[in-house]
Amino acid sequence: LVDEVLPGLRELFKAKEAKSQVSMYLGLKGLKTVFENILEEAKGDENLVIDSQGQFREKMPFYAPHYIKGLEKNKIKVRRLVRRGKEKKIHPGKTTTIRFFPGEISETPITTNIYSDKVALILWTDVPEAVVIKNKAAHAAYKEYFEILWKSSKL
Repeated sequence: LVDEVLPGLRELFKAKEAKSQVSMYLGLKGLKTVFENILEEAKGDENLVIDSQGQFREKMPFYAPHYIKGLEKNKIKVRRLVRRGKEKKIHPGKTTTIRFFPGEISETPITTNIYSDKVALILWTDVPEAVVIKNKAAHAAYKEYFEILWKSSKL
């Protein structure tokens, strides 16, 4: 009986396991992995960004131009929400649209990227870290939050 049930249980476990995943990345090399994943998985789609106010270019000046070219090459539309006062630090690619948060928003060391079925939370500290959540429900919720912010933001 156990031999008959066990294969079915294993398949059920694998199916549940594949639905949700959380990965952590450390350092600039780890963040490069996250950005390469965005370029691969968001091809022809969209990456929604709640911004880091230019910290990407600051911390990864040699990689940033490659990433921006990759967004354009892969036809990834980017919508970025940015805090006012950081306009000079932002150098958007051709596929990027920027809006500004309404009112005063305090500076934050975190960037949120919402793409494919994932949410990437990037913490721009001395040793940067990223947490990538692969979960359709989390992606849908973050996307809904983003759309609310986008509609209330200004060009």
